[in-house]
Amino acid sequence: MTKKQEDLPSSNESTEDKNRRLLHLKIAELPERKKFNEFDLKLNPKTKEGYQACIEWSGLENEPFLTLYGKVGTGKTHLAIASGYRLIEDKGQLLRFFSSTELIRQIQNDMNQNILVPLIEQVKKTQILILDDLGREYSTSWTESVYHELIDYRYANKLRTLVTTNHSISELEKIVGVPVVSRLKDSQIGRFIVMDGKDVREQ
Repeated sequence: MTKKQEDLPSSNESTEDKNRRLLHLKIAELPERKKFNEFDLKLNPKTKEGYQACIEWSGLENEPFLTLYGKVGTGKTHLAIASGYRLIEDKGQLLRFFSSTELIRQIQNDMNQNILVPLIEQVKKTQILILDDLGREYSTSWTESVYHELIDYRYANKLRTLVTTNHSISELEKIVGVPVVSRLKDSQIGRFIVMDGKDVREQ
């Protein structure tokens, strides 16, 4: 019988720890479960650097930023989700996961409804942020300013942030702005890694 995601950790988990984990999973809103041991490096050996970087990032607390960029289908989202589950279930961390399109949609909705504590304020200050598929949304001067506010705050405060994108550096600069990409690429606080190889979904 397939276990639900909340039943997966060890049987010696205390009720308090289980309740905390379930709360953290609910807050994170991670998509379907992905694990590192389900990532097949044999299908795409060129993704090994990104795979190793995610394992290290989800285990270390002194590396704020990690960005994975490259073609569609190289496993960036899989590794981002696996990192999120590891941080919650093995490390007890609190995090938020967003696709870039959903984040922009929700922030826009907040603005339209005059929410007292806008989502942008919550997201930019959250302990750990995983932002998937950056640059997929329609680019405007407003979306560029949103990302500048978000990334600049997290950069200045060295808050842990994992970003994935299908765009090249030059493409991303046109979509979210040069300052945002500059923050993501700063080797003083993180890594910017290309996920090269074939689309595994076509194999």
